[in-house]
Amino acid sequence: MPAISEAVQLNSGSRATLIEVIESTLPIETPAQFIAWTQGALQTLLPHRIFVGGVGQIGGNGFRVRHLLSRNLPAGCLQAITRPNGEIASPVIARWRRE
Repeated sequence: MPAISEAVQLNSGSRATLIEVIESTLPIETPAQFIAWTQGALQTLLPHRIFVGGVGQIGGNGFRVRHLLSRNLPAGCLQAITRPNGEIASPVIARWRRE
């Protein structure tokens, strides 16, 4: 996937949708509410079947997860890319670190 080299211009309808989705995060206080938001308002902006997000620390050659939120993540998926030292060996994270 090529890097984005230019700013994306949104039309007024897309801008309004983006603002509504961002504003809909204001009442979120719990991880359960956040996951519900990803399956509701976020779907209008970024349709998806699986959601995974986390907070962690970049180090060594990978990413160490401190807290993970997911919805519909297939069983064993995370374990398949977890190294013995606990770091996540993800091509997506590796590319993000390079760019």
